[in-house]
Amino acid sequence: QEDSENKDVPESTVEGEADFIALQGYPDSNEYKASVEWNLFCSEYDADGSILAKIGNSSNEFIEKYPMYLVYTQEMADKLEEIINKYELKLHESRTFISSGEELIKEAGTGDFIKNNNIVLGGYVYNDSTFHFDGEAVLKDGTQMGYQFGNYVKGTFSDTYLNIGDANSYREWEYTTKSGVKVSLALSENKALVIADLPDSYVTINLLSGTQKGITDKMLEEFADLFDFSKI
Repeated sequence: QEDSENKDVPESTVEGEADFIALQGYPDSNEYKASVEWNLFCSEYDADGSILAKIGNSSNEFIEKYPMYLVYTQEMADKLEEIINKYELKLHESRTFISSGEELIKEAGTGDFIKNNNIVLGGYVYNDSTFHFDGEAVLKDGTQMGYQFGNYVKGTFSDTYLNIGDANSYREWEYTTKSGVKVSLALSENKALVIADLPDSYVTINLLSGTQKGITDKMLEEFADLFDFSKI
């Protein structure tokens, strides 16, 4: 996995396996089902990494055909094609790296959806306007909120997933933002999530702090209001 959402994520604080979620949509969506199916295949295929080790870093036809995905054998290529045909999705073909909110908005073709006291630290935009970026927001009381923002365009295939620790430790509720868009909020000890099911895309924001660092329901709602989801 190349995407920032998969790195530096707190591990589960409870015993047993951590819970993972696909970030592309709700469980009944084709985007979600495709991501789960692909990641399940990848977790079992070449589990010890021996095939990849044999191939090495040399360029091959699969890297050239699927540059945005970890595909390095014919079996993997066949499986990926099977999944995108089954769920009628398009593949990302290229991406552009960005280092500011201005660059992000220009490359993604969105409106100015990032409000005051909220900055883009860096990220990238795919050719289909799916994008990821790391950001930092400051609330009215001075609390800094580090986060990872993913906007997944519907009809495209993304393979990102997120370790959310123990799913049962989250409290969830719905909130209508000041821009009039209803979002789902989830808060646990170490993490928080903001999820927006928009007409053309599905947004998942992963916050890198939770109640253990003093984040309250009201603070999470204030954070959600730092984005105008209607402009995405």
